[in-house]
Amino acid sequence: MSFAWKVGVKQMLVKVTNKHGGKGRQRKDREDRTLGYRSWRLEQARGLYTTDVDQVEWRAIGGKLVPVAILELTRVDGDRRPVQKYFDAIIDRFTNRDSQKQTITYVADKLNVNAFIVAYLQNLSQFYVYNLSEGDGWKFYSKSEYKTWLSSLGAELITTEETEDPFEL
Repeated sequence: MSFAWKVGVKQMLVKVTNKHGGKGRQRKDREDRTLGYRSWRLEQARGLYTTDVDQVEWRAIGGKLVPVAILELTRVDGDRRPVQKYFDAIIDRFTNRDSQKQTITYVADKLNVNAFIVAYLQNLSQFYVYNLSEGDGWKFYSKSEYKTWLSSLGAELITTEETEDPFEL
């Protein structure tokens, strides 16, 4: 049970879960509450570096959480599959312009996982995945195929005896 303190009054925070029992959206609004800080942080002096890791994908193995991948997300504008030049520009941005590949793959190496770029259509009907750690080309997935791919991450670490969820009460 979690508690929050407000002007000396203890208030209980309710954990919101999704239909699968995992962490759900805790607020009803869609406000990006980090935007102000992130914008300010990017304006700081040269030599102060930061990396915004979009997602670390985890699995419960033997009652412990284990990282299985880093996902860098980029939304594709429009509702159609982009041309190859679009995908090339994403790789160029990660590799050359912003040096994201260097920082993201460093973090991935420390976690002993691969880093992936996930480009997706705004309507979430198509997903394009690039293994930034291995550089093995873009893979196309429908929504259901992407969900299967996500579920497969870390599968080699899981055995039938090791599925205890550390968050179950």
